[in-house]
Amino acid sequence: MDILWPVVLAGTVAAIFGVAVIRYRRPLASAIAQAQKEILGERGRLIWQGATPLTFALVGVWFILIGMISAAVAILAPEAF
Repeated sequence: MDILWPVVLAGTVAAIFGVAVIRYRRPLASAIAQAQKEILGERGRLIWQGATPLTFALVGVWFILIGMISAAVAILAPEAF
């Protein structure tokens, strides 16, 4: 049974990125909001109202799930690739 190490590595990096997004969701959200405000002016503020730190937490959870699933498949069922 061969393990696909590049896929395991990519899954691990995705999971770590997800944890970082969850950990730093508030500063990340405010930095992106500020950048949109500077680039788009008043319209940037209006666009940003839909995104909250909760959406960044959901994105982080999504990255963690994708990373864990891809690493698990690469280890347990490498013939699927």
